[in-house]
Amino acid sequence: MQVKYEPWTIKNEKMDEWGFRIDDGEFAGTVISIKNTSITEEGEMALEFNFIATPPEKTSKELESQEFNQVLEYILNDILTKAVNEFENRDNNSSESN
Repeated sequence: MQVKYEPWTIKNEKMDEWGFRIDDGEFAGTVISIKNTSITEEGEMALEFNFIATPPEKTSKELESQEFNQVLEYILNDILTKAVNEFENRDNNSSESN
């Protein structure tokens, strides 16, 4: 599965909010604000989020479906993989310059 998405952040008085907009596929136009992520004792990722925007034709049942959860899983895995790679590259570059 591959899904096009665009990360975004909002700075406000209370905290920085981050999330993403889904740009293609069945859920295009959905905008998610991530509130909290955690890992359960079983090693599964738990995600607390809010919908900022949803396609008008999508029902709440569709936005709670296994298909939608797979889209969220793909996007979060992609974001985390990119973050780890950036951290490793930064760490490798900084240790090489010392």
